[in-house]
Amino acid sequence: GMAKLLGATTVLVVAALGVAIASLVINILILNQVNSSPGPTPNIDACPTPDPAIQPAVPPTQTKEEGTSTSDHLSTSPDPDAKKFSSDPKSNTSGGPETDLTSPPAIDVGGVDTTLKDPVPRPVPHTTSGVSAWQEAANRILATANFSADPCDDFYQFTCGNYLANTNLDGASRKRTSDEAQYQINLDLADYFDSMKLEDLKGKTEQYQKIFLDICVAEWEKDTTDSAVNKAKWMDLTEDLDKILDFALFPLPRFALNKNMDQLFSAMGRMERQLTGGPLMTSLVTTDFKDSTKNALYINQPAFHFDRDVYVNPQNSDKLEQYAADIRYLLVAYSRNTGRRISHDFCPDPIGQRLTDMQCAQKVAEWAVDFERSLAMASWPESERSNYQQQYTAVYWNLVAMFTDYQSLHLDSYMSALLSLKKEESEFDGYKVVLAQPTYFAALEWKFRVERVTIEEMNNYLAIHFLLESAEEYGIDIPSLDSFGNRQENKSRIRIERYQTRRGHGARRISRPQLNSKGLAATEHDAIRASCIDTLIDYMPFGPGYTYVNNRADRDDALEEVKQLVDYVVTQIGYNAKDAKICRLDGCRIAQTCNR
Repeated sequence: GMAKLLGATTVLVVAALGVAIASLVINILILNQVNSSPGPTPNIDACPTPDPAIQPAVPPTQTKEEGTSTSDHLSTSPDPDAKKFSSDPKSNTSGGPETDLTSPPAIDVGGVDTTLKDPVPRPVPHTTSGVSAWQEAANRILATANFSADPCDDFYQFTCGNYLANTNLDGASRKRTSDEAQYQINLDLADYFDSMKLEDLKGKTEQYQKIFLDICVAEWEKDTTDSAVNKAKWMDLTEDLDKILDFALFPLPRFALNKNMDQLFSAMGRMERQLTGGPLMTSLVTTDFKDSTKNALYINQPAFHFDRDVYVNPQNSDKLEQYAADIRYLLVAYSRNTGRRISHDFCPDPIGQRLTDMQCAQKVAEWAVDFERSLAMASWPESERSNYQQQYTAVYWNLVAMFTDYQSLHLDSYMSALLSLKKEESEFDGYKVVLAQPTYFAALEWKFRVERVTIEEMNNYLAIHFLLESAEEYGIDIPSLDSFGNRQENKSRIRIERYQTRRGHGARRISRPQLNSKGLAATEHDAIRASCIDTLIDYMPFGPGYTYVNNRADRDDALEEVKQLVDYVVTQIGYNAKDAKICRLDGCRIAQTCNR
């Protein structure tokens, strides 16, 4: 068998060499034929050096040789000296000799006329828009592009050179123009709410947004160096924590620990309804996949702090170690600011040795990360969650059936607390509940039924995640917890995104990156306001956007421009009446292909 395999391999190698030799011979014959052809061959470079006499008028750009490298960044605002393109093709805006851009000059290349074959890109005659928004967009393009770079040599430098040279990236891993645009939108929204009285706002939606913004900004602008203010924030957080959960790691005599798992899952439902998402599971209402006229409530696996690969692949162990260190600092900060001592029941002391509170907190943090890792490994990766049919296997119409299938998870108690239902209201009043990712919930059922996770451990796990998700919302600066009050950022710290940000919204759980306002704002006050609007978008995905569009002074003009553009596109495409037709929806002419 091995001899036959070697023989077949030898034949394939010889055949491959034969093909290569034949290809080489053919190429040599073609080259000889080309060289023997009569007449001069034009030597036209596909990307010639642009003629400076026919370059478009552009803002002066400082080159690297002049002292500014592409890594030395400064500002992203358009160059005030940048000149707009003129509608007159012969207008001279550069101060140099006038050049007729409508007829490229002929180039002498051995008697061949190349008047119509000039590969150098040139601006064509055009009429600029008189609308300020379009002029603003043009100025941004002019300020971003580096026209001194040859696009054939370095297209990225040509399109983005000025942006790289004039953008300060100190202290940030990345910066995008979309971040700048989102920051400006957030700031415009904050300005709008600050300029309006509560009673003058349009409807409850805008009033809720203003109340949230005012509270958020007020909390963040409190002086955290004041020990009394800092302690008050911690006590506010602790009060809400005690109302919902029992933190077994920080026991208090007056609080009785949950006596059974039924009460624990009820607490988790209240936690998700009132404050933040659940660390074991999360729920959302969205369109019923099998009946788009109705909604359904989907119970999903939780939004973990990292992608599943981080928990699964061993090369990411350093991230999990840093994550455990973050939890450790959070626990010790909680202890010091609330005056509650850490219970060593969850970190038994080695024989003949007494662990410090920091060492005990480290052991508890490592256990919490390991437990989260075991959940993440049982979860579905993002690629599998795109198929909704696979997630539509467990559909329930009442609490009784859910409890029967998953007795150890006490989903009836969880749902009752989440929806504020009484236990006797077993029916869901006409809508259904879909338990997505059924294999994950089967693994979770096994963990509680077979591995016997204790009530005390689950109280600690839920409380730890409550602190992780909620500390920032109470005005507690998580990155400063290493120094316990001093704003001293540890750059190795894992940035904890809000649960709502990680989970996203809708059936596809659409998420977005959290905006880093500190790297964009001119003042700390503006950074706080923009950040609070960003938090508001997580909790009301469509509310702030509606407010922004509804109150823009140029809203109607912008809509009219969109209509004109659509009409222009339709005209240029040239619809065939036999294949398509133009539909009118709500009196607004919209181009769309309609099936007959």
